[in-house]
Amino acid sequence: MDGFAKFYKWAIGVLVILTITGLAVLFLPKIRNIRELQRRKSALETENKNIEQQTKQLRLKREKFKTDPEFIERVARRSGRVKPNEVIFKFTDEDKTEVD
Repeated sequence: MDGFAKFYKWAIGVLVILTITGLAVLFLPKIRNIRELQRRKSALETENKNIEQQTKQLRLKREKFKTDPEFIERVARRSGRVKPNEVIFKFTDEDKTEVD
C-alpha cells in the first residue's frame, strides 16, 4: 500500500500541475488582451479629454464672435483684413539701393 500512496500523491501532483498549466494556457492570451484593451481605453480617454477641451475653446471663441466686436476686429486684422477707406502702410527691412 505504501507504493500505491506514493503513486497516488505523484498522480495528484501531476494533475495539479497540468491543471495549472492548462488554465495558464487558456487565460494568458485573455489577460494580455484585457491589458491591451485597458491601455487603448486609457489612450482614448486622454484623446477624448483633449477633444473636449478643444471643443470648449471653440465654443468660447464662437460666443466671442457672437458678442465681442473687438474680438472680431482683432481676428480680422490678424488675417490681413482692413476696413473700407483705410490706408495700409507696409514696412520692410530690405535695403534698396539704386544702381546707376
